[in-house]
Amino acid sequence: MPTLRDIPPEIVSSFCECLDRPDLRNVRLLNRGFDNAARRMLFRTIILKVNLYSFDKLSKISEHETLRHYVEVFIYDGRELKLAGGSSFEEWLHDTAATGLGIITDEKRKEFLAQFSQEQLHEYYFNFCRYVRLVQGPILQGGNEIKCLLKAIRRFPRLSVVEYAENEQSLEEGRELQPMSLFSPLAQKTLAEPESTWGVWDRHFWVLVCAVFRSQHPQQVKELRGEMLGYESLRKAEQVISQLKMESIQFLCLEFRSEYDKSQTSTRSLATLIKRAPNLTSLRLSYGDHPTIIRTRLFDTFLHWKHLRNLSLQNLVLSPSHLQQLLQRHSTTLLSLELVDMDLQLDNEILEGGAQALWIMMIQFLSHSMSLKRIELIGSFMTDTNEAWSTYGGGEDLFVCPPRQDGCLLSRIEHFIIHGGPCPFTPKKSKRLFDVDASHNEEPWNPKHSWTWEEDDTWRFVALDEV
Repeated sequence: MPTLRDIPPEIVSSFCECLDRPDLRNVRLLNRGFDNAARRMLFRTIILKVNLYSFDKLSKISEHETLRHYVEVFIYDGRELKLAGGSSFEEWLHDTAATGLGIITDEKRKEFLAQFSQEQLHEYYFNFCRYVRLVQGPILQGGNEIKCLLKAIRRFPRLSVVEYAENEQSLEEGRELQPMSLFSPLAQKTLAEPESTWGVWDRHFWVLVCAVFRSQHPQQVKELRGEMLGYESLRKAEQVISQLKMESIQFLCLEFRSEYDKSQTSTRSLATLIKRAPNLTSLRLSYGDHPTIIRTRLFDTFLHWKHLRNLSLQNLVLSPSHLQQLLQRHSTTLLSLELVDMDLQLDNEILEGGAQALWIMMIQFLSHSMSLKRIELIGSFMTDTNEAWSTYGGGEDLFVCPPRQDGCLLSRIEHFIIHGGPCPFTPKKSKRLFDVDASHNEEPWNPKHSWTWEEDDTWRFVALDEV
């Protein structure tokens, strides 16, 4: 009669891939085959947090002669616990207690805290302060963080993915809170979890990057991902970035928060960073919401990734010529292009008539000059020539893309870009002089003066104050 020992190893591995971490720990007890397969899954991904306990586990795994060979993915959650208002109990209770637990409103937070006695709250406060000073504090002192990372990461020979991500619990409004027994061990002791904040904790990302790519023998990491990044840390890391050895990187994803100042320092730093990765096959850059600064220096004129196949740009302001030159340099390799909430602005260029329809001209360029197999256009597409488009629905569905029907405008645009054929936009022969000089007309130029198209909600022309 067949037993568990008779199950082929590949079947055991496939089975373990379907299990979550608690179940993986349990199946290790079945036999040696399940133990080996489950251990590979359990230690394939390491999630590091900013505390002594987490760094101690990292150190032990890196020193274990078997487990360290299983590690392929390294995720660093850089959130910290902080006393929001001050160090007194009253300030902690008012500003910090119950934060990071997914409680949306102040009313819900007060209701949650009301279930605890003053004695219990004082105990939580004591544990919170102890954690900040004695468990989290030592990692943040001196160069302890990067020393520990350098020592551990270099001992993972199969490490291929490095990621910085801030994972915060969230609840939908109106949803009941979980009982305390289901909160994390940290929340059960301190009545709080570290909160995600754009660009506040991201200095840990740059410490991680330095630990991986600044050593004499950098790891052969193929993927680098960074989320919730700010610009201040990027500026501070400018000198270090030029020393990074990132030749092994094939996939790079960096997502920044919105920036409201006019500094170009972050653009220069990011431009230096992406040049340090000459062998990219996939690149994703997001500049947060409401971009305002034109990034003409982000992509060097001679920048060329000879293997680039996938490009995703989000919330960037670029000149049409700059974007076209970038795409043209990669026309022989680029297969997939994603553009989300983009803005085209003329950089000392003067255009007249139909050429002022920058996005229509860009669509024609993508069809005639590129050989894309996939194109995705999502969100708002603005210009400084009174042209704006949106794939979002109007009214209450302002940020929801409407369902597509066969032959809708956005589908025809995608088909035109990928397969060629008739352009969805037709030049208009107007009897008026809009195409000659819009300055002599009563109303400002817009694409409807120079082009015609069958409009629908999937790709709609909008007034600039709607976007």
